[in-house]
Amino acid sequence: MQKYPVKIKKVSAVDAIENYLKTQIEEGVLKPGEQLPSERSLQEILGVSRFTLREALARLSALGIISIAHGKGAFVAEEMSPASLEDVFLPLFASRRDKNVSDFFEARMIVESEVVRLCAKRRKAKDLKRLNDIIDQSEAAIDDPVRYAELDFLFHREISRTAGNVFLDKMMGCLNDHIKKYLLFLAKKPQNRKQSHINHKHILKMIEKKDVENAGKVTYRHLKRTFRTINSLR
Repeated sequence: MQKYPVKIKKVSAVDAIENYLKTQIEEGVLKPGEQLPSERSLQEILGVSRFTLREALARLSALGIISIAHGKGAFVAEEMSPASLEDVFLPLFASRRDKNVSDFFEARMIVESEVVRLCAKRRKAKDLKRLNDIIDQSEAAIDDPVRYAELDFLFHREISRTAGNVFLDKMMGCLNDHIKKYLLFLAKKPQNRKQSHINHKHILKMIEKKDVENAGKVTYRHLKRTFRTINSLR
C-alpha cells in the first residue's frame, strides 16, 4: 500500500487552551454558570503564560462561550449568544449578492413557518394576549413607518419565543438586525404596511385556532410575498 505523508496542523498555545476549555465545557466538567479556575490556577494546570491564557479567554468571551466579570473572574455562559451567532453570517450579508438575499428569505420561509407551527401548537392564553396587543398597536401605528416596522419585528419575535424551542429562538435572534432592516425598508410604503397587517392577523387567527398546518402555510406565503415585494423594489 502506498503511503502518503500526512500534514499535521500546528496548533498554537492559544488554540490549545481554547480547545481544552471548550472540551471541559462540552463534557460537563465546567457547567453553565460555573466559574472557571483562577488565572493563576489555569496557568499552573496548562503550563502557559498569563498573556497566552488571557488571549485564549478573550477568544472564548468573543464567541459568547464564557463571560468575564472584572474583579470576579471568568464564568461559563448560561445561554447562547445571538451576537456571536450573528457574526458568523456577517460575510454573507456584507457581500449583498442577490443569491445571498434569496437564500436568506428562503431560509426564513422554511424556519419561520415551522416556528409558527410550534407556536400554534404550544401557545397559551397569555401568549395570545401579547400577540393581540401587538396587532392592536400595529393597527394604531399603520401611518407611522418606523413604529410599524418595530411592531412587525416584535410580532415575529414573540411568535419565536412562544414556540418554546431555545435553538430555533436563538437562530432567529441572530438574524434580528438583518430582519429589522428589511422590515423598515418595506414599511416605507403604505400598501406594504397594510398588507403586512392583514397577513399578521391571518397568521394570528390560525395560531388562536391551533390550526398548526395552516399556521405554517400562511406564514410561508406571507414571507414569500414579502420577498417578491422586496425584489420588485430593489
